[in-house]
Amino acid sequence: NDSRGESNGVLLRDRVLKIAKGAVLKRQPLPRRTILPDPPAATAKPITGVRPAPAPAQGPLELVMIGASTGGPVAVQEVLSHLPATFGAPVLVVVHMPQAFTGPYAERLDRLAALQVSEAKDGDLLLPGRVLVAPGGKQIRVDRKGRGLFVRIEENDSFLYKPSIDNAFTSAAQRIGKGVLAIVLTGMGSDGAEGALRLRQMGSSVWAQDEASSVVYGMPAAVAANGAAERILALTQIGVELRGRC
Repeated sequence: NDSRGESNGVLLRDRVLKIAKGAVLKRQPLPRRTILPDPPAATAKPITGVRPAPAPAQGPLELVMIGASTGGPVAVQEVLSHLPATFGAPVLVVVHMPQAFTGPYAERLDRLAALQVSEAKDGDLLLPGRVLVAPGGKQIRVDRKGRGLFVRIEENDSFLYKPSIDNAFTSAAQRIGKGVLAIVLTGMGSDGAEGALRLRQMGSSVWAQDEASSVVYGMPAAVAANGAAERILALTQIGVELRGRC
């Protein structure tokens, strides 16, 4: 045993001497670490999760606008169910629906919601505690006279959708500016994305429904992709957050 220990000691001494003399011991090379550069901003994918809440908007909230399409009638009902009769801002709902359906839909919402809901008519005032539903088959715009807001209903075939969410949002950006909160709910296509971006550029807020709670994640995805969405929320969160915002 002593001789074996002595032999091991000699081997260890010889090995240390070889290293000291610059001998290279055979070993497996370590894998090189690959460091990937950060992707450029232009190609970075948009965040699809819930984003941090923005800083509180300056000044009063003059109008809430809700745009939706496929799956939208139920989604709008869910959002409005959280709002009290004393809700402090008018609400304008723009849903892709045929002309014959928007009137009965508004009546149904009026029975279920605490707010007063009706189908919009040309010249109707946008008042706190009141919800106007854009009529199907026509276009709706937001207009202003002094401090008062009202809607314009018109025939216009230059848009793919009747009513067009883009048209409604853009009119609000022009006539109100930064006092709008626009919400884009479930729907096919990208209607609303351009108008939402214009609202953001004017200083207004834009929220979008998240993918998991959307029936069709088309319109909200388009709003998230072009950078207009300030917050991305689950459907069940939107009404609660909206109640707290106003």
